[in-house]
Amino acid sequence: TRMILNYLGIALRNIRLNPIYAFINIASLAVGLAACLVIYLFISDERSFDAWHSKRSAIYRVNILISSQFARLIGVSFVIIVPVVYYLLSEWLMTFAYRISINPLIFLLGGSIAFLIVMLTIGYHTLRSARANPVKALRYE
Repeated sequence: TRMILNYLGIALRNIRLNPIYAFINIASLAVGLAACLVIYLFISDERSFDAWHSKRSAIYRVNILISSQFARLIGVSFVIIVPVVYYLLSEWLMTFAYRISINPLIFLLGGSIAFLIVMLTIGYHTLRSARANPVKALRYE
């Protein structure tokens, strides 16, 4: 726990010393998550018209298809961005007097958290649209 508190103190100090970079990092993370959410909301809206279907239990395949497409997108983006970030981060860390190495588990942890957030969001919105009243979905069209 002491190590985590130390990292938290360093992160807060970096935010305080470099507020512009911190804002850019937090804003880009928020924009990326919002883009994933908007894409899913669009797909969920398009799927909501199948809620009235008599065989809607077979529509779960669409959810699996959407989840696999998102998982594929996350995997491809992870494979593309990890080498770039590793290179840029290692170059940036070389400018400091005290050299530290980059643990690859950090990238795995970040990718896992992003994957978990996207899959939980997809699952939540799928359940919400599956339990929705079909009359309400058709009323606004």
